[in-house]
Amino acid sequence: MSQIFNFLKEHIQVIIGTILIYQLLLTIFCFTTANLVILAAIIVIVAIAVVIALYKDKVIDFFKRQ
Repeated sequence: MSQIFNFLKEHIQVIIGTILIYQLLLTIFCFTTANLVILAAIIVIVAIAVVIALYKDKVIDFFKRQ
């Protein structure tokens, strides 16, 4: 069981990217409101993760100065 968790930790970006591409294709070819909402939610989660990854150090430094 721990091997599965280690695999997921090491390959989380590839897994999320694959899910994002799959959902994008599913939304394009089988357009429904549910697919569009799921795609939007995935995009928001990925965008938040990217922003946190890029600006994590700056936010931590800002609060350390106070």
